[in-house]
Amino acid sequence: MTSPDLDDLKARIQKARTDGVGEPPPPPADSTASDSEGTSKGLRAVADLIGTPVVCGAIGIGLDKWLGTGPFGFIILAFLGVLAGFWGLYRMSEGAGSAVGFKVLQNKKKEGR
Repeated sequence: MTSPDLDDLKARIQKARTDGVGEPPPPPADSTASDSEGTSKGLRAVADLIGTPVVCGAIGIGLDKWLGTGPFGFIILAFLGVLAGFWGLYRMSEGAGSAVGFKVLQNKKKEGR
């Protein structure tokens, strides 16, 4: 009770499956290494942008309670924490802290004998 068009379509689909058409290509061999490197950089960025201001703000709250200075210690240290977070993000994007330590040295042409 099926139509000839439907039978023709089923036959073409079956032929394509046996020929291997439509199968996704295998992933590159080094994709997991680059994925884990990107994940670690992302987690470091989150820690720099969120963790540093939170910790500095908590220290500011503690100093305010100890010295009785009101919100000034919190405001100043939270602001410095934000600056330190962005500084850490900048250093990470520039490659500082890598094996050599400076992106300039990594990109410099090597002169060996």
